[in-house]
Amino acid sequence: MTSAATTIATPAISAAPGSSTLYAAWLEATGTSIQISSDSGSGFSKPSTVPQAATHDGPALAVTPDGVYLSWTGATTNQVGWLFKSFLGWVPQQVVPGAESGSSPAMTAVGSNLFLAWQGDGTTDFWFSAFD
Repeated sequence: MTSAATTIATPAISAAPGSSTLYAAWLEATGTSIQISSDSGSGFSKPSTVPQAATHDGPALAVTPDGVYLSWTGATTNQVGWLFKSFLGWVPQQVVPGAESGSSPAMTAVGSNLFLAWQGDGTTDFWFSAFD
């Protein structure tokens, strides 16, 4: 598999168990926008810009039966932000209260349960949150 997309940070890729759709997200190579694309078996779709998400690091991505979750570290605030996309579209941006990081978060899903982890901003402390 090849891609014409470019990035300056580690991309993220995920699919829900039992789903035939694969999602990929990455930081665009020339700015702070996050791009996302999906592939249901016929090749990845044209990338689209994720609304309200700006970062200098790679995003985190998880897929549940309910939809797609995306997380990132804010480009100007270092706050850990996240968005959810269902078949209706993206919900407004949320931030994890008190969560700041200088690097990319990590995210995974187990069924409909979502787990997010990040390194504290300027520390070696490790934090995590569970969403259900």
